[in-house]
Amino acid sequence: MVTTPSRQEVVASVIEIVVRLAHERGIEIDPDALDEHANVRDYDLDSMDQVLILNEVEDRWQVTVEDDAARSGESIGALVDAVEAALATR
Repeated sequence: MVTTPSRQEVVASVIEIVVRLAHERGIEIDPDALDEHANVRDYDLDSMDQVLILNEVEDRWQVTVEDDAARSGESIGALVDAVEAALATR
């Protein structure tokens, strides 16, 4: 059984993935500069990257996020909201 993570844990997971994807594109991000209000598109991460981020989080927390929620998550907070909604249904 997988425990339900706190919002802070989900935020940290999303930030970790955003930083890694940006670094893979040659974009340096200070993880400490990111918070829930940061827009992932500001770091050259597009809608497909948003889906990749959520796929990794889904695997980590063993949930399924709705596709519409994944596509509309431009901020870290919106992505976290989508994950939390999925966590609430399991």
